[in-house]
Amino acid sequence: MAKQDLYANRPADVSFVIDSLLALSEASDSFFHQTIDGERIGVTGHSFGADTTLMASARDPRVDAGLPLASGAIVPAEEIARIRVPMMIPGGSRDTLNPIEEWGEHDYAALNPPRYLVAIFNMGHFGFSNECIRPIDPCDDPTTLT
Repeated sequence: MAKQDLYANRPADVSFVIDSLLALSEASDSFFHQTIDGERIGVTGHSFGADTTLMASARDPRVDAGLPLASGAIVPAEEIARIRVPMMIPGGSRDTLNPIEEWGEHDYAALNPPRYLVAIFNMGHFGFSNECIRPIDPCDDPTTLT
């Protein structure tokens, strides 16, 4: 399967997971029995997963809110404009992979209200995953951060 196919299939994958978890919540022999509220579904993902969050939120009417972390402006503005649920786009002020000033603001501008754009001071791209990958991300001693 080509990389672009994997990307294109991600929203359907999210819908499949929602279907599966809702079914498990209905099954009396399931660990998840009666634990999932199908009326309150949120989606989140980091980086490439943030773009998946946006696409799934635009395509699956069961999604009630989204939290795309460090989004990458891959999703066309026309698709983002179809989202009608609350979205918060957080990003690091030191993210050099997906700069919030560029890509987060692109996604924010295309969203309908309610929408939120949050810049987290002195955080790089991998701050959401508590990861430090040099030289991609600023991982220096916090006392040296500017």
